[in-house]
Amino acid sequence: MRNLKIMENQGFTLIEFLIYVGIVATILIVTSGFLWNIIFGNIKETSYQEVQQNARFTITKISQEIKKAIGINSPPAAGSANSLSLAMADVSLNPTIFDVVDGKLRITQGTKGPYELTSDQVIVSNLLFTNLSYENTPGTVRIEMTIDQANPGNRVEYQASINLNSTFSLVPGGASAPPPTGYCAGTCTPCENFVDRTTCNAQAGCSWSAKLKKCTGVCTPCETFTDQPSCEAQDGCYWVPG
Repeated sequence: MRNLKIMENQGFTLIEFLIYVGIVATILIVTSGFLWNIIFGNIKETSYQEVQQNARFTITKISQEIKKAIGINSPPAAGSANSLSLAMADVSLNPTIFDVVDGKLRITQGTKGPYELTSDQVIVSNLLFTNLSYENTPGTVRIEMTIDQANPGNRVEYQASINLNSTFSLVPGGASAPPPTGYCAGTCTPCENFVDRTTCNAQAGCSWSAKLKKCTGVCTPCETFTDQPSCEAQDGCYWVPG
């Protein structure tokens, strides 16, 4: 009888058990919430990086082509349109056209293309080109567009958006550049395939994320490179002599 009482004294009472369960449950809830916040934060940051990298690449590509153009086919002076047609000195690149189809920004150069400039992870909308050219000037184009993270489920952690508004001018004498003696072909290697910083950063359209410890971005299509060194520096691309 005495041994039984000692065992009862050494056990847990119902109240003590409930208290311990409550403490453990509270710790689990707090820990789970903290972990989910970290996960959602990483998703949110990745979404913004995807949008920013697509925005950076598209604006850079459009500005490069505008500066190389010898004229603006459309929209007309003081007019606006959802596509841009540039007159180029190189007949193989004339005309160079930018437009959006199914949420993808595309480029068509002469008979080549169209090629998509944005990834499947983003949607381009509200694209508007305005011809701000004045008489006796090379030409000026204002670009407006919105790039959103693709988010079919409308989940909060995937919501990311950038509104772009930039103006670029044609460069006088751009037509004097000699046409290329060949063209760049192949299929660019997706950025996520590179596992080291140096190789990643060497690819156009790709950049190394120190926080995520991986290569992110959208690789530049081989067809957009017009000189042999730049073409052959890209993994998956090769130069075809003219």
